[in-house]
Amino acid sequence: MYNFRYYAVGHSYLKHGPFDGWQTNGFWGMAASAPEYDYFHKFQEGLKNAFDCRIEAIAENHAAYERLCTEDATEEKYTSSEGYAHMREVLEEFKPNIITLFIGGGNTPAKDDVSLTRFYEVLYKLVAYCKCPEAVVFCTASSANVYRLLKPIAEKYGFICVDTSFIHQIKGRENIYYAFREYPEYDERVAMGAVEFRTHPNDRGHAAIAEAFLCAAQNALEKIPEDIFAKECSYKKYDDAHIPAKLQIKTVPQMNVSYFGFNTRQMGELVVFGSAPGTGASLAADNFRVSKACKKFYTEMLIDGASESDVLRVSLVGTLGEAEFDLPIVSDMHTYEIDVPSGYGEIQALRLVPSAKECVVSIRQIGFKE
Repeated sequence: MYNFRYYAVGHSYLKHGPFDGWQTNGFWGMAASAPEYDYFHKFQEGLKNAFDCRIEAIAENHAAYERLCTEDATEEKYTSSEGYAHMREVLEEFKPNIITLFIGGGNTPAKDDVSLTRFYEVLYKLVAYCKCPEAVVFCTASSANVYRLLKPIAEKYGFICVDTSFIHQIKGRENIYYAFREYPEYDERVAMGAVEFRTHPNDRGHAAIAEAFLCAAQNALEKIPEDIFAKECSYKKYDDAHIPAKLQIKTVPQMNVSYFGFNTRQMGELVVFGSAPGTGASLAADNFRVSKACKKFYTEMLIDGASESDVLRVSLVGTLGEAEFDLPIVSDMHTYEIDVPSGYGEIQALRLVPSAKECVVSIRQIGFKE
């Protein structure tokens, strides 16, 4: 029996939150029709068919880390980031023995060889020095040019390179691996200025990526004695490998809270989530009732990436109507408060939406108080 602990580091191909025109709930590989059809889940399905194994898996979208790759980015910029610290924590505590790194290039502001080489040097060095000795690491990139850059760096650390650049050899709607045919009605939205998400892989594209990883994994793992992967190791903090759908927050009574966007994660007392360009970031909570003694709604949060003209829109839904407020965004960790309006009945749902098209929101607490 193999005990695989699988850690996938990626971007929107790996995991993305609700997106207008694609799906309205859940987190999985963008443009796949359902979670079970994205490459993260298809790869696991292939492993289970090929090996007598159990799999504990974590998938994390680190597009925010990718965006640190600018032409002036230094090694210190990467190593001092939250994303770097978080990946190190998972590597050291979860002790994954299978790792896929499908990251870089797509979301990096810098596209030149020097900047991308520095990005991969820092990332791959982190993985190499923090992974457990038996871990097998697979690396890829969607672009043939980026794959060419990462290959010698990955091989220097003993990582296995998987070429998936064929997914993007043909540009536009004629590409059979793109999701244009699955969402033809989105043409009209793109014409009106919506973000084009259909250059992400469709189910066929995700399956092809998974198959490429699986072929490489079979070749590598069949040469390694099974007992190397027999040791069990459970990272209690990540018993649920999916982004949490619910979080207990400081309010009376407790709310069911759903986070939309992507890359949600717990970091100490903060819950951090981000948004993709054009999608916005939002938080929604429902199925609760606010005590009549509660006169104020409050949230303590940091919104990073907003401009002076952006606002935090707070929508409260009561049993007798809805109220909406726009609050100026403060650059530091800040407590936003509004009086709960009378005449709307018992408040039972809320939504927070920063108007910034791309931002990262860190929430320390949220709720209602007297």
